[in-house]
Amino acid sequence: MISNSKSALGQPEESPEQWIVQELQEHGRELGHLYDLVLFGQNQRKIPLESLDVIERGLSHIIMRFHQLQRAKSIDSILPSLKKTQASVIKAREKLLVASDILAQEQSLEKPRSPCLSKKLYKQYQKFANCLLEAIEHLNSNY
Repeated sequence: MISNSKSALGQPEESPEQWIVQELQEHGRELGHLYDLVLFGQNQRKIPLESLDVIERGLSHIIMRFHQLQRAKSIDSILPSLKKTQASVIKAREKLLVASDILAQEQSLEKPRSPCLSKKLYKQYQKFANCLLEAIEHLNSNY
């Protein structure tokens, strides 16, 4: 449903549905950026713990917004899979937290990273990325 009303500036006002779609698309772009960043944008051997903390806060914000959007009257017609999308982002955050714990453990040892620890860390990054990709696919399935 598209609104034809105009704002005080003469610009067409957005309907609640248009606003929700735009917000979902923005979150999809954010998730895509995080996916690219962890898999391709940074050397996985050198991602600092602080960067993982920033990513985790971003994911938490997206999870909170998805939770708030679930109360929108028209959300089921716009994105019936919002709960699945949110669940995938929650799983991604869990994988990221495990990677963060592995990295923190390594830093507390103050020794070079062992091959075993590296393998665990890279595996968590891949699981994180897979969960993000799943969430992105849920979002993109309706646009």
